Amino acid sequence: MSTVVFANQRTGSSTLSYWFEAGNEKSVISLYEPPFTKYPLHQRNDPSLEIFDDKNGIFREVMQKYKNKEIKLSYFEELVRDIFAHKIVFKVMIEYTPLEVVEIIIKHMSLFQYTGAMIVRNNIIEKFKSLHFSYTNNVYSNDGMHDNMSKHRIQDVHIDEYVKLQKNINESNRVVEDLLLAYKVKYAYMSYEDIFESEMSDELLYKYLRYLGYNPDERQDLRTYDLPGKMKTREYYNVEGLDLLVQRFKQEKLL
Repeated sequence: MSTVVFANQRTGSSTLSYWFEAGNEKSVISLYEPPFTKYPLHQRNDPSLEIFDDKNGIFREVMQKYKNKEIKLSYFEELVRDIFAHKIVFKVMIEYTPLEVVEIIIKHMSLFQYTGAMIVRNNIIEKFKSLHFSYTNNVYSNDGMHDNMSKHRIQDVHIDEYVKLQKNINESNRVVEDLLLAYKVKYAYMSYEDIFESEMSDELLYKYLRYLGYNPDERQDLRTYDLPGKMKTREYYNVEGLDLLVQRFKQEKLL
C-alpha cells in the first residue's frame, strides 16, 4: 500500500506524510539507488518527501531543467513510472508543482493502484500568520530558530503576495481534485482542522486511514508524531497589520 499526499503549505502534511512513509516498505532513501541513479539527484542527509520541490527535492535538478525548458514533459513519464514501480510514498506541494506534472503523477497513481490523501487548511489567516513569520525571519524549522526573530508587520507588499498565492492555491486545488476524480483515484480529502484541532480528530484520522487501506494502531496518537526540526513556534505568529490582511481577503472574496 502506497500513498501520495497532496498538500498546501502549513497544513500538517509533513506529519501525515511521514506516518504513511513509516508504514511503507521503502523510503525516499531508496531513490538514491538504481534505477534512479540515471537521473540527476540532489544529495542530502535527510531527503524531503517533496521529491519534486525545485529547491530541496531529490529531483530538484529535473524540475529546474523542466522550468528552464531544457527537458520536455515526456521526461517525467519514465521517471514517475520508476517511482511508482518501487512503491515510494511522497508528497506533492500543490502550489509549487506545475499542474501538467501533477497530472502525470495522478495518471500513474491510477495505473499503479496508489491511493491519495489531500490535506488543506480551512483557516487561511492562521496559515498566513505562520508563513509570514517564516518569510520575514527566514526560519523554516526549529533548527533555524535564532535570538533576533521578530513579529514583522504585514505590509501592502506582503498582502498583495498572499492574495496572489491564495488565489493560486484555490485554483490549483480545484484542478487537482478534478484530476483525482477523472483518473478514478481513491483518495481522502481532509483538513488541518479535522486532523489536528477537532474534538473528533482521533476518530476522523483513523477513519481516513482505514478508508485508504491502512490498519493503524489506534493506541498511538498519530497527531503528535515526533518530527524533529518541524515548526513548533505558534507563539511567534501574532503579527501587526493582520486586520489589513483580513480586510483584503474579504474584499477579494477569499474569506
